[in-house]
Amino acid sequence: MSERALSLGIAKHLRTLAGDTDGSRIGYQPDMKPPPASGQWYISIGRPSSSRGPASGGDVNDRVYNVQVCLTLKLGYAPMDRHGHELANPASDPDFAGPLTPTTQETDWMPEDGMLDFADKIAGYLIESYATINAANTFISGFGGTTNGFVEPFHQVSIGDVQSPGASWCYGEGGDDAGEVRTITISCSGARRIRARGTL
Repeated sequence: MSERALSLGIAKHLRTLAGDTDGSRIGYQPDMKPPPASGQWYISIGRPSSSRGPASGGDVNDRVYNVQVCLTLKLGYAPMDRHGHELANPASDPDFAGPLTPTTQETDWMPEDGMLDFADKIAGYLIESYATINAANTFISGFGGTTNGFVEPFHQVSIGDVQSPGASWCYGEGGDDAGEVRTITISCSGARRIRARGTL
Protein backbone atom coordinates (compact mmCIF):
# COMPACT_ATOMS: atom_id res chain seq x y z
CA MET A 1 0.00 0.00 0.00
CA SER A 2 2.85 2.41 0.79
CA GLU A 3 4.36 2.24 -2.70
CA ARG A 4 1.00 2.72 -4.38
CA ALA A 5 0.03 5.59 -2.06
CA LEU A 6 3.33 7.39 -2.59
CA SER A 7 3.16 7.16 -6.39
CA LEU A 8 -0.43 8.32 -6.49
CA GLY A 9 0.32 11.08 -3.97
CA ILE A 10 3.12 12.49 -6.12
CA ALA A 11 0.86 12.40 -9.17
CA LYS A 12 -1.96 14.08 -7.26
CA HIS A 13 0.28 16.87 -5.97
CA LEU A 14 1.88 17.61 -9.33
CA ARG A 15 -1.48 17.45 -11.11
CA THR A 16 -2.88 19.98 -8.67
CA LEU A 17 0.01 22.35 -9.30
CA ALA A 18 -0.23 21.95 -13.07
CA GLY A 19 -4.01 22.01 -13.30
CA ASP A 20 -3.85 18.58 -14.96
CA THR A 21 -7.31 17.56 -13.79
CA ASP A 22 -7.76 14.76 -16.34
CA GLY A 23 -4.34 13.22 -15.79
CA SER A 24 -3.36 13.52 -19.42
CA ARG A 25 0.08 14.98 -18.65
CA ILE A 26 1.09 13.39 -15.33
CA GLY A 27 0.60 9.84 -14.05
CA TYR A 28 1.89 6.66 -12.45
CA GLN A 29 3.79 4.56 -14.99
CA PRO A 30 5.77 1.69 -13.37
CA ASP A 31 8.28 1.57 -16.26
CA MET A 32 8.28 5.40 -16.50
CA LYS A 33 7.35 5.31 -20.20
CA PRO A 34 4.62 7.79 -21.13
CA PRO A 35 1.28 6.42 -22.36
CA PRO A 36 1.10 5.87 -26.14
CA ALA A 37 -1.38 8.74 -26.55
CA SER A 38 0.58 11.29 -24.49
CA GLY A 39 1.28 14.74 -25.91
CA GLN A 40 4.57 16.53 -26.49
CA TRP A 41 5.60 16.19 -22.85
CA TYR A 42 4.68 13.84 -20.03
CA ILE A 43 5.69 13.36 -16.38
CA SER A 44 5.83 9.70 -15.31
CA ILE A 45 6.04 8.59 -11.68
CA GLY A 46 7.82 5.25 -11.39
CA ARG A 47 7.43 2.43 -8.87
CA PRO A 48 8.99 3.32 -5.49
CA SER A 49 11.53 1.18 -3.68
CA SER A 50 12.19 1.12 0.06
CA SER A 51 14.69 0.13 2.72
CA ARG A 52 14.63 -0.16 6.49
CA GLY A 53 14.65 3.09 8.45
CA PRO A 54 16.64 3.84 11.61
CA ALA A 55 13.93 2.99 14.15
CA SER A 56 14.15 -0.47 15.67
CA GLY A 57 11.93 -2.60 17.87
CA GLY A 58 9.77 -5.66 17.62
CA ASP A 59 6.57 -3.81 16.73
CA VAL A 60 7.97 -1.08 14.46
CA ASN A 61 7.98 -1.10 10.67
CA ASP A 62 10.14 1.89 9.73
CA ARG A 63 10.63 2.29 5.96
CA VAL A 64 12.42 4.92 3.88
CA TYR A 65 11.21 5.27 0.27
CA ASN A 66 12.85 6.27 -2.98
CA VAL A 67 11.14 6.99 -6.30
CA GLN A 68 12.05 8.25 -9.74
CA VAL A 69 10.09 10.77 -11.79
CA CYS A 70 10.74 10.97 -15.52
CA LEU A 71 10.10 13.96 -17.77
CA THR A 72 9.71 12.99 -21.43
CA LEU A 73 9.83 15.51 -24.28
CA LYS A 74 9.11 14.60 -27.92
CA LEU A 75 11.30 16.58 -30.30
CA GLY A 76 10.06 15.32 -33.65
CA TYR A 77 8.83 18.82 -34.51
CA ALA A 78 12.33 20.33 -34.31
CA PRO A 79 15.24 19.83 -36.73
CA MET A 80 18.39 18.28 -35.25
CA ASP A 81 20.27 21.58 -35.02
CA ARG A 82 17.51 23.02 -32.79
CA HIS A 83 17.46 20.27 -30.17
CA GLY A 84 19.84 22.07 -27.84
CA HIS A 85 17.75 25.21 -28.11
CA GLU A 86 14.58 23.29 -27.30
CA LEU A 87 16.15 21.76 -24.18
CA ALA A 88 17.57 24.99 -22.79
CA ASN A 89 15.12 27.55 -24.17
CA PRO A 90 11.37 27.86 -24.71
CA ALA A 91 9.93 24.89 -26.58
CA SER A 92 8.04 25.59 -29.79
CA ASP A 93 4.83 24.15 -28.38
CA PRO A 94 3.15 26.98 -26.43
CA ASP A 95 1.56 24.40 -24.13
CA PHE A 96 5.06 23.50 -22.97
CA ALA A 97 6.52 26.99 -22.81
CA GLY A 98 3.69 29.05 -21.33
CA PRO A 99 2.98 28.51 -17.64
CA LEU A 100 -0.15 26.61 -16.77
CA THR A 101 -2.24 28.24 -14.07
CA PRO A 102 -1.46 26.57 -10.73
CA THR A 103 -4.12 26.21 -8.07
CA THR A 104 -1.76 27.05 -5.19
CA GLN A 105 0.42 30.00 -4.31
CA GLU A 106 3.32 28.37 -6.15
CA THR A 107 3.46 30.29 -9.42
CA ASP A 108 5.03 29.77 -12.84
CA TRP A 109 4.54 26.00 -12.86
CA MET A 110 5.82 25.83 -16.41
CA PRO A 111 9.02 27.87 -16.65
CA GLU A 112 9.72 29.53 -19.97
CA ASP A 113 13.28 28.22 -20.16
CA GLY A 114 12.82 24.78 -21.69
CA MET A 115 13.16 21.20 -20.52
CA LEU A 116 16.14 21.66 -18.21
CA ASP A 117 14.46 24.28 -16.06
CA PHE A 118 11.21 22.31 -16.26
CA ALA A 119 12.99 19.35 -14.60
CA ASP A 120 14.49 21.66 -11.99
CA LYS A 121 11.03 23.06 -11.25
CA ILE A 122 9.62 19.55 -10.68
CA ALA A 123 12.50 18.69 -8.33
CA GLY A 124 11.89 21.89 -6.39
CA TYR A 125 8.24 20.98 -5.88
CA LEU A 126 9.09 17.53 -4.49
CA ILE A 127 12.03 18.14 -2.15
CA GLU A 128 11.01 18.70 1.49
CA SER A 129 7.38 18.85 0.35
CA TYR A 130 4.88 17.91 3.04
CA ALA A 131 2.12 18.61 0.51
CA THR A 132 3.39 15.58 -1.42
CA ILE A 133 3.31 13.15 1.50
CA ASN A 134 0.02 14.57 2.75
CA ALA A 135 -1.40 13.75 -0.68
CA ALA A 136 0.08 10.25 -0.41
CA ASN A 137 -1.55 9.72 2.98
CA THR A 138 -4.98 10.26 1.44
CA PHE A 139 -4.46 6.97 -0.43
CA ILE A 140 -3.70 4.94 2.73
CA SER A 141 -6.77 3.11 3.98
CA GLY A 142 -7.25 3.65 7.70
CA PHE A 143 -4.78 6.55 7.86
CA GLY A 144 -5.09 8.34 11.18
CA GLY A 145 -7.18 5.51 12.59
CA THR A 146 -5.93 1.97 12.23
CA THR A 147 -2.56 2.83 10.70
CA ASN A 148 -0.03 5.61 10.33
CA GLY A 149 1.05 7.39 7.15
CA PHE A 150 4.16 9.08 5.85
CA VAL A 151 5.83 11.36 8.38
CA GLU A 152 8.83 12.75 6.47
CA PRO A 153 9.10 14.12 2.91
CA PHE A 154 11.83 13.53 0.35
CA HIS A 155 15.04 14.98 1.80
CA GLN A 156 17.25 14.35 -1.25
CA VAL A 157 16.46 15.05 -4.90
CA SER A 158 18.85 14.69 -7.83
CA ILE A 159 18.40 15.47 -11.52
CA GLY A 160 19.97 13.13 -14.07
CA ASP A 161 21.46 13.82 -17.48
CA VAL A 162 19.42 14.30 -20.63
CA GLN A 163 18.95 10.90 -22.26
CA SER A 164 17.94 9.86 -25.80
CA PRO A 165 15.93 6.63 -25.42
CA GLY A 166 14.60 6.58 -28.99
CA ALA A 167 11.08 6.75 -30.35
CA SER A 168 10.26 3.27 -29.03
CA TRP A 169 10.19 4.87 -25.55
CA CYS A 170 6.93 6.49 -26.64
CA TYR A 171 5.70 3.40 -28.51
CA GLY A 172 6.44 5.12 -31.82
CA GLU A 173 5.90 3.02 -34.93
CA GLY A 174 8.89 2.61 -37.18
CA GLY A 175 11.40 1.99 -34.40
CA ASP A 176 13.85 4.51 -33.04
CA ASP A 177 14.08 6.32 -36.40
CA ALA A 178 10.47 7.48 -36.10
CA GLY A 179 11.33 10.61 -34.12
CA GLU A 180 13.55 12.19 -31.48
CA VAL A 181 12.75 11.79 -27.77
CA ARG A 182 14.57 13.21 -24.74
CA THR A 183 14.13 12.27 -21.09
CA ILE A 184 15.36 13.57 -17.75
CA THR A 185 15.00 11.42 -14.62
CA ILE A 186 14.56 13.02 -11.21
CA SER A 187 15.47 10.74 -8.28
CA CYS A 188 13.82 11.43 -4.92
CA SER A 189 14.79 9.75 -1.64
CA GLY A 190 14.05 9.94 2.07
CA ALA A 191 10.25 9.82 2.34
CA ARG A 192 9.61 7.95 5.59
CA ARG A 193 6.71 6.00 6.96
CA ILE A 194 6.63 4.46 10.45
CA ARG A 195 3.83 2.11 11.38
CA ALA A 196 3.11 -0.87 13.56
CA ARG A 197 4.50 -4.10 12.21
CA GLY A 198 1.83 -6.16 10.48
CA THR A 199 -0.32 -3.19 9.42
CA LEU A 200 -0.70 -1.93 5.86
